[in-house]
Amino acid sequence: MPKSTRTVPTPLARAAQRFEKWRRSRTKREIPERLWNLATKLGDKYGVNRTAQALRLGYHDLRRRVEAAGQKAASGSETAATFVEVLPSRGGECVVEIEDRQGTKMTIRLSGSIDVVALTRSFLEKRR
Repeated sequence: MPKSTRTVPTPLARAAQRFEKWRRSRTKREIPERLWNLATKLGDKYGVNRTAQALRLGYHDLRRRVEAAGQKAASGSETAATFVEVLPSRGGECVVEIEDRQGTKMTIRLSGSIDVVALTRSFLEKRR
């Protein structure tokens, strides 16, 4: 798809304006931590490549920060997922619905033995 027809999500466009304002008025070379934090959150939501391009940042620098933030979240510094016990119905079937932070959903219909924990972890882990 040609770049000219792509639309930039509003949060990315607003962040790009904030970065441009900082670039015009900066007194030091290093990007302030508040802007890096914003870029990291947007990189996690919209993808590192797309965010780096929109904000005119180095892809590898942003990727490292997004990965570090993801590891921090996985270690429990942010709200962790809630454990829910799943008991099969009389017919031996149950349905489990999982939704990640971006709104992607997975539905599991169980009838028999399956490792729900491993399946859930693989769904919720970052796909990089």
